Amino acid sequence: MAEKLKCYLVSYNGVKNAGGVEKVCYYLQQIMIQKGFEVVIVDKGLIERSFLGQVYLQIFKKLHIVSFSFLASLFVANKRKNGDIKIAHGFNAPFFRTDYLFVHGTMKGYATAVGSVVGRSAKILFWLEKKACINAQKILSVSQNAIEEIKKFYTKRDLNFTVVNNGVDPTAFFLKKKMT
Repeated sequence: MAEKLKCYLVSYNGVKNAGGVEKVCYYLQQIMIQKGFEVVIVDKGLIERSFLGQVYLQIFKKLHIVSFSFLASLFVANKRKNGDIKIAHGFNAPFFRTDYLFVHGTMKGYATAVGSVVGRSAKILFWLEKKACINAQKILSVSQNAIEEIKKFYTKRDLNFTVVNNGVDPTAFFLKKKMT
């Protein structure tokens, strides 16, 4: 019997929390299972249980988000086979070519919008976001705004973008006019 193709779904929190990213991960997991894929959720827990994750934890005691991005990229690069699908959320696996990058907004766009002071840590995260965008074959976004942020901050090249609303019907929910 032929081995099932795998879908590597990379997201720091996986499917176990109740936030928007986790909800999208859960739905993607269900869709890929229905399509016949074996889904591997590459989240913080999986990376912490991996050999490299264990070594990292012995040294640093905590798996930081930037380290997760690097280790998740190594994990998927080492495990994937031809035909497997790779889906990453945000900057969670920027060091390999993804079939799909799911973007819920950009950190640089948020920092710019709220006028945050941008330190070295934020600049590293912005760089990871840029790498993830450049390495994506197709970018799925929950909004046109996130796509515009990617174009403005990270790449001018023509990428394959699609808006997939985050479980929200835009005909039923819309911005109200500001009350004066």
